Amino acid sequence: MSVPVPMRSESKLEVQQRCEELVTHTIHITSNPNVFDPKYQAFINRVVDTALDVGQSVWDANGIMVRDAADYRERRRLQEFAIRQANVLLYQMTIAKKLFHLRGGKYRAWVEKARAAKAFARKWRDSDARRYGHLIRDAD
Repeated sequence: MSVPVPMRSESKLEVQQRCEELVTHTIHITSNPNVFDPKYQAFINRVVDTALDVGQSVWDANGIMVRDAADYRERRRLQEFAIRQANVLLYQMTIAKKLFHLRGGKYRAWVEKARAAKAFARKWRDSDARRYGHLIRDAD
């Protein structure tokens, strides 16, 4: 018997998939020299690095098997870093929109990928808090 759609939770794998989509999309669009002027390569590199930070942090967090409070703290730290970096990336996107005169549709699609990655990471962090939060409370 399957779980009804409204009652399904997001899997960690889906969080990773959303982040990978964000990273690959960011690399793909920023590699177009007709849109992203190479004279701003330092800024472009920062944007790509920020997207990579989001993806790598989620990947690393997902690789931590939570057995104790220390594991949970590290996993949560990585999750929160990914969320913060997604927010930084959203800021960088607003600068890129103005700097490179990005078309509305291209910009909106990119922003949606970043917002989705951030939202999925938040849901995962919150789910982990319900699942593992007792480890920290018990350790204190």
